[in-house]
Parts: sequence; structure tokens; C-alpha cells
Amino acid sequence: MEQQVRYKVICPICKNNFDVAKSLFMEMGFNSGSCTCPQCKKYLHLECDEETKTMKAEDFSLYAERLRKEK
Repeated sequence: MEQQVRYKVICPICKNNFDVAKSLFMEMGFNSGSCTCPQCKKYLHLECDEETKTMKAEDFSLYAERLRKEK
């Protein structure tokens, strides 16, 4: 079985560092994912930065608000 690449994440709420793998959606080419911070339990939106092998995280409610404004 192939080992998944892990990406570093820093929670923008509590500054906790943790690792995640790409979601199936991300593997299909869509640079959008989500997870819950294991420390503060905040729901986060993720975008992958392939150059630095990190995931940029933001509070999901802020992401949703930004999407509503773009319409």
C-alpha cells in the first residue's frame, strides 16, 4: 500500500501544529478541503501549497463568507 504524503497545518485559531493528507477531492485536482483542528475542534478550510508541502488553513465560516461575497 502506498504511503500518503502528509502536509503541515497550523490552526489559525489556536496555533496548534498538525499533519493532514490530501482529501480525495484534492487528489482529483480541486484545491479545497476541510478538517477539524484536533486541539480546539474548530472546523477549518484547507488549501494545499505544493511548493512548501503545507496546507493553508482558515476558519471555515470566514471561507464561506468570502465565497458568498464573491457571487
